[in-house]
Amino acid sequence: MASVKTWTAEKLADAEAGLRELELMGPEDHLIEAIGGDYWEGFLGMYLQTRGFFYFTTSTVAFVAGMGFVKAITSPSAFKWSLRYSEIKKAELCNIGPLIRFLPTGIRLYFDDQEKGKENSYRISILKRKEWLAFLQEHMANAG
Repeated sequence: MASVKTWTAEKLADAEAGLRELELMGPEDHLIEAIGGDYWEGFLGMYLQTRGFFYFTTSTVAFVAGMGFVKAITSPSAFKWSLRYSEIKKAELCNIGPLIRFLPTGIRLYFDDQEKGKENSYRISILKRKEWLAFLQEHMANAG
């Protein structure tokens, strides 16, 4: 996916409106970058891969499942989540894989899950993970 810096003002406004409609970013928030990647969720000792897009805003990181950018952010039934940078307790590099985690493309985000009443984590997989980890850690430090 091309950097949002190359998007037209109309495309950027549409993307931000879609993310706000899905309550993945606040009214004062702005989209910094969008990149395709995968979310890996643990299930019965294995990890299942969900492809989609990560949206990095001024205050949150959000994920929306789906392969089509516009379709993904405008579908209310799409699998999605978001975390405010201030909610992330720790971010670190990790390996990804379905049974044996051997692919060095992951970042693990730790947070307090209010619904479950305990610490939880998301495993995400994106290219240039060291750059994105630095980005996340910088925004976490500034948010806290």
